[in-house]
Amino acid sequence: MLDVAAAAGVSRQTVTRAMNDMSGISASTKVRVLAAAKELKYRPSRFGRGLVLGHQPTLGFVLDDLTNPYYPALAASVVSTAADRGWNVLISDIAHSPQGVSDLLVGLAQQVDAVIGYIRVPGSDFDQVFGNLPVVALETKPEAGHRGVIELDFGPGLREAVQYLHGSGRQRIAMVDAGPPEVPSIRGEQYLAAMAELGLDPLMVYGEQTVDGGQEGGAALVDAAPDIDGIIAFNDHMAFGVMKALRHRGIAVPAQCAVIGIDGLELGRISTPELSSLALDLTEVGRLGVDLVTRMHAGELPASGPEVQRTVHHTLLHRESS
Repeated sequence: MLDVAAAAGVSRQTVTRAMNDMSGISASTKVRVLAAAKELKYRPSRFGRGLVLGHQPTLGFVLDDLTNPYYPALAASVVSTAADRGWNVLISDIAHSPQGVSDLLVGLAQQVDAVIGYIRVPGSDFDQVFGNLPVVALETKPEAGHRGVIELDFGPGLREAVQYLHGSGRQRIAMVDAGPPEVPSIRGEQYLAAMAELGLDPLMVYGEQTVDGGQEGGAALVDAAPDIDGIIAFNDHMAFGVMKALRHRGIAVPAQCAVIGIDGLELGRISTPELSSLALDLTEVGRLGVDLVTRMHAGELPASGPEVQRTVHHTLLHRESS
């Protein structure tokens, strides 16, 4: 605040009035203060206010869709770990927000002291969206402008899955990917790379990240390749839909077609057959993310760079469906 006051040539009290849209200053002064604040990436510190008022700091957790069981499982770890460190957690669900992603994140940044989650904005926009908040982005590769990053590297797991299916005699291995048609996700790209390593012809269809999306994708694969005998789904949710589609077509899993999901959710243990999956330790991912962002907030770690970048790998979890 003192830096903004000095840059704008005003007092601390004037900065307070300008930042909080209070009366008592001219419009031109307010514009000058806000311009200085933007230039210095200043945002009123809720942590500083908490020291005065005795409030706990708050962590913003951004996820894609709470109806997907992957996200509540991850959120449980984030909330538990944050609580152990004396932090509150404010959850923002992108799929069910009436706002655009950028507007949602800007609004969240004004209410919290740090952010972790699925940040769907380019690294070049971080300063504009988050100001100087500590941020840890999940499931992305580090790029210019990013701060903390936990990269979920699907490459080793997908390579293991494709090699396992091929090694067990599967000849026609396909994938139900998520996203717009003909635009492979990061997981889809790794599937394509794993297939190329073995000299196998890939086959991909695309669908929504839901059971229905997986069911539609599974049916489309059977129509395109009746001899299909191995399917990898973008996530476990879609894999359940794939198994449903195969059952409706009279194709036995895994005798005629193996199915492997991604995420390793506990729900996979109660499906019939139990779902094989590329498993991720969601408890550890949540702990790691909270550890990084709270230590960044405390000044124990830098705001960006290799020291706040981590990589987590998936491993193949064998159950009945493969």
